[in-house]
Amino acid sequence: MEKERQDLLKELDLTKKEIIELKDQLNKSNYNKETWFKNKENLRKEIYNSINKFKEIKKIKDEFNINLQNLKKQRDNYNKEVKNFIESLRQLKKQRTDLLKKYNFKINPLTTKDKILQLEQKIETEGLQFKDEQKLMKKINQLKKIAEQTKDVENIVNEINSLYKKIEDSRKKADDVHKKIKQNLKLKTDYKDLIDVTNKIDSLKKQHEDVFKKFLEYKNEFSKINHLLKEKLIKANYIKSKMNEIDLAFKLNKEKEEREKISEKTQLVENKLKRGEKLTREDLIVFQHSENE
Repeated sequence: MEKERQDLLKELDLTKKEIIELKDQLNKSNYNKETWFKNKENLRKEIYNSINKFKEIKKIKDEFNINLQNLKKQRDNYNKEVKNFIESLRQLKKQRTDLLKKYNFKINPLTTKDKILQLEQKIETEGLQFKDEQKLMKKINQLKKIAEQTKDVENIVNEINSLYKKIEDSRKKADDVHKKIKQNLKLKTDYKDLIDVTNKIDSLKKQHEDVFKKFLEYKNEFSKINHLLKEKLIKANYIKSKMNEIDLAFKLNKEKEEREKISEKTQLVENKLKRGEKLTREDLIVFQHSENE
């Protein structure tokens, strides 16, 4: 039994050393695991921030391109208006020419009203003889007749003048928008910043993949060491329980032997008493002990 206990004690000492080593390995493995986990999380956050940055840059570029396209559409619309106005102007000029040919005016029909006004003022302001006044009145009537005939021409001329103004306004608007387009094109950047962010994201993802593998490696290592440590702790407890069983059995056996010795001595003392022999001091102690029990 003593040899068995010594063997168990040696095995317990060895197991305790293994437990100390495993705890040290577990702490190192846990430190590595947590370090790689932090690296993994930092990279994950950096990837997230880079993706958001990519979205922000793309949003700005998309808005810039949409605004630029809208400006180009405005410019094209104004240029289209100018083109349509010019075509309408060409047709109106043809109509005006045809009407002038039709009536074969000897004087400029556009100045007829001004001339009528001048002649009427002359009659009112100058003391003309009746004969001269009659001449002027006749001329005025002729001019009024011409003016009546040239209403169509006058309307066309008004339309032509209106078109000239519209052409000028549309050209000015097209020029203003074109200037804005040129200014925006100066501010336009290429897609290098987007490409840079994309490359950075790809690089970070590769790093994250490698770091994640290292994290899993140490996580698995930690689990294995932790499992071994638990097994060693269970083994140590088992050895202790076996040693406790041996110690208890040794104690019980020793107590049994003591009782047997006392019982033998008690029997000897009783026999002495029966024979009437004198008891020694030791015999009295044994006898007293047996009575107490």
